[in-house]
Amino acid sequence: MKMTRIIYVLLLYLLTACNASVQSAVTSIKPTETLLPLITKTMTPVFTRGVTPTEDIRETLETVEAVENPIIPMISSPIEGKAISDLVDMISNPFYPPVEGSDDPHQGVDFSDVDNLSRIALTGKGVQVMIGGQVVSVMSNRFPYGNAILIVSTEDYLPENWINNILSSKKPIPWDINTALTCPEGWNFPPEKQDQLGVYTLYAHLLDAPNYEIGDFITPGDKIGAIGMSGNALAPHLHVETRYGYIADLTGSMAHYDVSASLEEMLNYCRWRVSGWFRLIDPMEILSTN
Repeated sequence: MKMTRIIYVLLLYLLTACNASVQSAVTSIKPTETLLPLITKTMTPVFTRGVTPTEDIRETLETVEAVENPIIPMISSPIEGKAISDLVDMISNPFYPPVEGSDDPHQGVDFSDVDNLSRIALTGKGVQVMIGGQVVSVMSNRFPYGNAILIVSTEDYLPENWINNILSSKKPIPWDINTALTCPEGWNFPPEKQDQLGVYTLYAHLLDAPNYEIGDFITPGDKIGAIGMSGNALAPHLHVETRYGYIADLTGSMAHYDVSASLEEMLNYCRWRVSGWFRLIDPMEILSTN
């Protein structure tokens, strides 16, 4: 009985001591003064403005895309290492537009790299893009243009004054004349789409076939080849031919005056040269806008 009383007293003492320790620990912490400021300082919200996160993400993606893929309208010299102001002295055959519907020369401008001492035209000088755009035709030793490439430039790639110039020009329509050139059926049919005009630039008589494919995008100053004398060329030179016409109206190789020319190549050539759906522009006018 005495031992039982001693155990009871000891248990009572231990319980009292534990209760006092717990109460002291709880009362020593003030949540509103200690925990809340700690939470406030360490758990800062991610979105602090009243803007939907998706709007921020969309704007950021558009900005990044614009920076990574900028389209800067500009004009470059077609001859590597030569300024646009030097091109006049390199002209070996100037622009001389033919009668409407005729395939007579000269429907572009020829530039020659002539040796100062021998006065002989040289091959190998780099050729680069004047106006950026998309490749619509690549020719590999096809008569008469030889190794050549045709690029179409939409409004995004054109100087503002050229956009206004084209929009104010006469809309392309077929010439009201029977051409003397033999052309396959459909060569002068209206384009399927007539909602957007662009500038087409042809670079011909290159040394080698351009290493590009239809659909490739090229920027001003990109090298597309070198001066050669492929095709109908009596001496090395670069032939540049520019026209404006409807977008997506011509795709594929061009050739004529050769038994190896396919019907598609002949159709494209006739459409390009004599149909009236592509109106001539003096290349030097484009170069003078820079």
